[in-house]
This record gives sequence, C-alpha cells and structure tokens, in this order.
Amino acid sequence: MRHINLQKKIRGLLSWLTIFLMVPVITWAQFREEIGSLEAKYEARARAVLNTVLKPYEYSLVVAVDIDRDEARLKEIEDEYEKNSLPGMPGVAGFDSPALSNQLYDLKTKIEVHLVVGETVSKDRQDTASALLKMKLRIEEKNGDMLTIVRSKLPTAIDEENPVEKLPEFSWKMWSLIVIVALLFLSGMFFYWSRRNATQEKHSESHTENNKTVDAANSAADNESSAETAGEPKASAYIDIQLDPSELLYESKQQILSLATQYPQATIQALTEHFQKGEEQDILLMCESFGFEVAKKIFSDLSPRIWGKLGFLLVQRKEVPKTSAYSTAVNSCSRIILKKFLEIGQEDTKNPFGFVWKLTADDRMKLLEGESTSSIALICLYSDKSQMAELFDSLTSQQQEAVTMHIVRLEKVADSMIKTAVEALTKKLRLIKENPEMLTNGVAVAADLLKALPAEKELVFFDKMLQDNPTQAEKVRRFTLMYPDMIFVPSDVIADVVSLLDLNVIVMALRKGHDNVRAHILASLPPKKAMMIEKDLKYIEAKPTDKQLAEAKRAIVKETSALLSARGMELETLIPIETKIRDVSQGAA
Repeated sequence: MRHINLQKKIRGLLSWLTIFLMVPVITWAQFREEIGSLEAKYEARARAVLNTVLKPYEYSLVVAVDIDRDEARLKEIEDEYEKNSLPGMPGVAGFDSPALSNQLYDLKTKIEVHLVVGETVSKDRQDTASALLKMKLRIEEKNGDMLTIVRSKLPTAIDEENPVEKLPEFSWKMWSLIVIVALLFLSGMFFYWSRRNATQEKHSESHTENNKTVDAANSAADNESSAETAGEPKASAYIDIQLDPSELLYESKQQILSLATQYPQATIQALTEHFQKGEEQDILLMCESFGFEVAKKIFSDLSPRIWGKLGFLLVQRKEVPKTSAYSTAVNSCSRIILKKFLEIGQEDTKNPFGFVWKLTADDRMKLLEGESTSSIALICLYSDKSQMAELFDSLTSQQQEAVTMHIVRLEKVADSMIKTAVEALTKKLRLIKENPEMLTNGVAVAADLLKALPAEKELVFFDKMLQDNPTQAEKVRRFTLMYPDMIFVPSDVIADVVSLLDLNVIVMALRKGHDNVRAHILASLPPKKAMMIEKDLKYIEAKPTDKQLAEAKRAIVKETSALLSARGMELETLIPIETKIRDVSQGAA
C-alpha cells in the first residue's frame, strides 16, 4: 500500500515538472516567430537601401535580431494580432498593420547585420552602402548593434545565366592517340584512292578495246552497204535540234512587234484575213501572249467585232493552253503577217512624207507651221488614221475645215505636185536642223526667280512686273501662288494650312497689309480660333519689321501651295483670268 502511494506521488511530481518545463518552450517558440517577422522587416528595409547603390548580385545580406522577452507585452501583441485576423475586420491583417509593426519594433533590443560585398565593388560604394545601412536601420553600436562587412568573390549574373563549362585538357596520351588515328585515316584514304584509280584504268582499257571492235564492225558494214546508200544523205548526218517553245515564242513575238511597228497596215490586214478564215484561236493566243492591254495598243486598228469575238472565246475557254500552243499560234501569225508584207510591202512603205512622222511632235509642229492647206492635205493622204488624228489635233478649227474640204475636192494628184511639196518640206527641215532653237519655260523661270529673292523684295518686284508688263505678270501669278491671291483659295484649304502652321506665324502675316486677305483667312477659320487671332492682333503693340511680315506671308503661301498640289487643285482653275491683282502696292509691309 505504501509502495502504491509512492508511485502516485512520483507521477504527480513528474506531471508538474513536465508542465513547468513546457511553458518556457512554448514561450520561446512564440518569441522565435516574432524574431523571424522582425528580421524579415529589417532585411527588406536593408535590401531596399542597398539596391540603390549595389546590384543584387554584388552583395549578400544576413540580419539577426534579438528582442525583449517580456511575456506580458508578447501577450498584448498576440491579442492584437488575433483581433486583426478576425474575418471582416478592417485594415491590414497580420504584422503588416502599422500598429503591430510599431509594437514589434519596440521589442527590439539588438540587431546584427552581416554584409558580404563582391570584390568588384569599389571602396567608395562600400562606404556609401555602410553609411546608408546605419542610417536606415538605426544601428547604434553603444546599444549593442553591430554591422559587419566582408569582401568576397561572389558569382555574377552573367555567370549564373551562362555558366561556362571548360573542356578538360588533353594529356599526352590522348594527343598520341589522336595522331595515330589521323595517320590511320590518311593511309586508308590513300589505299582507297589507289584501288579506285587502278579499277578505272582497267575499265577504260576494256572500253577502248570494245570501241575498236565495234568501229571495225561498223566500217565493214558500211563498206558492204555503200552501193545501196550512194547518192542518199545519211539520216545520222542531220541533227534534230529541239528548241525550247518559250524561246520560239519570244522570237516570234519580237518579229510580230517589229512588223506591226513598221508596217501597221499590212499587219492589220493580214490578221483580219486570218481571223475571217476561222483562225480565231491563233489570234487569241497571240494577243494573250502579249497581254491584252499591250495587244490593244499594238493592234489598235483591229475592228471592235474582232475584239468582241476574242473576248467571248476567252470567257468560253475551259483549259489553259500549253506553252507549245502559244508558240505555234504566234509563229503562225508571224508567218501570215510576213507573207502579207511581201505581197503589199512596196505599197505599204511607199510614203514620200514618211520623214514627217519620224520627227518629234515639237519638230513636226515647227515644220508644218505656216504650211499651205494643200501641203497638209497631201500629208494626210499618206497618213493612217492615228497619224491623221494627231495632225488634226495640232491645227485650228479653221485649218481643219480647210484641209478637209481640200481633200474632198481632190480627184487626181500629180506626181510633180507631191515632189514639190516633199522638196519644200525637206528644205525647211534642213534649215530647222541647221538653226535649232531651245525651248524654255520662261514663266517657270520667272516664278523661281521670285521665290529666290528675299521675302521682303518678292512682292515689290512683282508689283514692278505688273506695272511694266501686266500680261506676263498675269502668267506668273497663274503659275505660282502669290499672297494677294490667297482670297481665291478655298476656305477648307486655308483652315488646314492654319492648323499646320504656328499661330504666331499667322498673326504676324495678318498684322499689316492685304486687308482683304486677312478678312478671307479669318472668315475661313472656326469662330473661337478667329477670335483668338483677332485679340492677338489687337493687343500686340510691338511693331514688326518688313522682313518678319514678308517671311510669315511666304510661309503661308508655301504651305498653301503644297496643300493645293497634294489635293490636285491647280491655280488656273482657282484664279479667274479677268481678275487683276489689287493691293499689291502694300507689299510685304
């Protein structure tokens, strides 16, 4: 009985001892959690400071914090932590709450910071980082705080991203093995080449002997059959060369193009007759090989009925022809055109006035300038439809009527009359060639000259031109835009020009002179912008110089001309012919 009571007392004592020992352990575990949270906060603050001076791979950081082990204060922090963690409580949960963070910082008694700096970091940067850490973390050595800085070799970011693996160095045994293997490979290649050359020589010798035998047999057979084949060409004497169809097609197209250019009448007549014979497919393939846009220019005199039939055949086609079909069709058309030329070639080329159409348009106009109606009528007799149309375009309506009536009255033309006209034109052409004239665009040159002058002299110079020679001045103003003619520019163009230019330039240009232009520009603008410009014009007191005014006006004219050109608007359609330039005497002033 006594033994049992002793056991109960021992068990009770052990229970109390266990409870007594567990309380510090639990408390120490809670202290450890608070220490970890406080160390994380200090480390975050330290890294935020260091990243302003050092790169992340240039340092390594460890922070150790010791706190006050006051259980009552810890209990208060725990209660506050659990209260903030309840669902629906406002604010930040956990130790991120400012109130809990401040209480946590108050528990700190000592802090130790260990900083490892890379060897590549300079001494100045290290000292700066040390000073910033002490200031940011409030390290005070008198309170037991400590900052330890150690320099060491740290891996860089490049080393971590692209680690370089060095190959092991070969020993002398490995190098010996490599040399032996290379020599064995070379000897094997040499042996293979020698065997192959020997085999090829044997094959060549046997092939030569076989050829000799075959040649001997063939010569004997030829000698035996020479009597039968005498007087007949050998089939093997001819070599059948098969040209590429695309090459034949190209050559035939070039031939047709040459014939159609030099002898259009023979070409059109030959193609028309070929079409009437039912060879529409040949003409369709020929036009298709040139391309219909080009073919319509080359064979423009073909009747609309033929072009309509070709279009119908093209729509009804089900299969795409081969190149050989195109080559055959073009070659056939080339032959019939050449045949027709040989038949009527002399008539087609017998044109005593052919030299007239070898001239340029300007030279031809010079040659025919002042010629009589009879001479022009004779030239028309020897011209085709397109040439006659071109010639009539250069004549006045009275000349066109006179030439037409003269041609209608012609019944017979004497050969002497034709020779006289040809000789007269030839003599006149020789004189033109001996005394050439250079055509210049005087209006364009004068406009360029005006723009080359200083801005303040441009309108003054043009005013003098207007007084001395108003006709030429009218040509110039219709070729290049002048500032007084801004009144004829559409309002939408002026609004766009004002939006593109600086507002100060607009105000400067409107300050003096050309009141009608100023009124037109302001009327073309939105009301608010026009009101703002009017206020600037009213309240600016500084007097501008003539150069400033002229340069601002030239800037407006330049931008307006560019915008008109971009929109395809011409001055000849904007400025009326009868309009006179007014207010020019005010100039750029």
